[in-house]
Amino acid sequence: MTGSVGRSVSQDYLSKDYMKNRRFGKTACFGLALTGFLGGAQSLAAEQTFECMLQPEMIAELGSASPGLLRTVSVKRGQKVSRGQVVAQLLSEVEEAAVAVARARVNATSQMESAEIRKAFSERKHQRTIELSEKKYASDFDLDEARTEMVLAGKALLESRDAMVMAKAELRRAQAYLEMTDIKSPFDGVVVERYHNPGERVEDQPIVKLAKLDPLYVETLLPVHMLGKIAVGDIGVVTTEYNPEETYRATVVVVDAVVDAASGLFGVRLELPNPELLIAAGLECGVTLQEQKIP
Repeated sequence: MTGSVGRSVSQDYLSKDYMKNRRFGKTACFGLALTGFLGGAQSLAAEQTFECMLQPEMIAELGSASPGLLRTVSVKRGQKVSRGQVVAQLLSEVEEAAVAVARARVNATSQMESAEIRKAFSERKHQRTIELSEKKYASDFDLDEARTEMVLAGKALLESRDAMVMAKAELRRAQAYLEMTDIKSPFDGVVVERYHNPGERVEDQPIVKLAKLDPLYVETLLPVHMLGKIAVGDIGVVTTEYNPEETYRATVVVVDAVVDAASGLFGVRLELPNPELLIAAGLECGVTLQEQKIP
């Protein structure tokens, strides 16, 4: 368990309304639709390019599962982080003390050892009393007393073992609370924003915002006449406004099954590998769809 319990931010931060207004205005939209329609229903127009936007695969605002004071915030905006890396820590003296107490209870085995000794002694006493009873040297009362002591000693041993199980569970809980004071990155990514500094109190506010940039999502909108001609697994060639001479291969991973009635557009998402994080998210781009399906 980590303290990286925070608010997840949708990666679809660019709404379809924005996409429609920005990239598929009435003229462009109907122009593309008319071009595709007049080109014939047998196949898509070759090398047809559509405007798109590069988005992070995931954006997460990391916070703390419990309120507290920040001891450290070890990352800065723009810094790369790895999955499991501690990006912030809360003051944890109370949690550390609780772990120490719980560990001491687990290590305190004298009570269970005493119960084991008493049980072993009561069993020997009971056996001797049986032997004496058979020789008429012990009364029925003595035999009953020895048997009762043996049963009670066994119950005491079980109680001490149960107490040890509870002590170990308390130790695990204390350790879990201590681990929650470490705010860890849930994925490899980049710090987008740092909201707080050491010494500040946090409750349900995010501490840092992270973005996962490998892979990137290529979001685009297509006219309705192309529905059924694009499928998951198709390849698109992507160019960015930053470096239009460089091309990248992306794979279609999502084709929306619902068309926006007002605009006649449907969404398509492609996945673009970005292992070296050389491609920035947020760039406008163009995507040329290839290997399209023929109806």
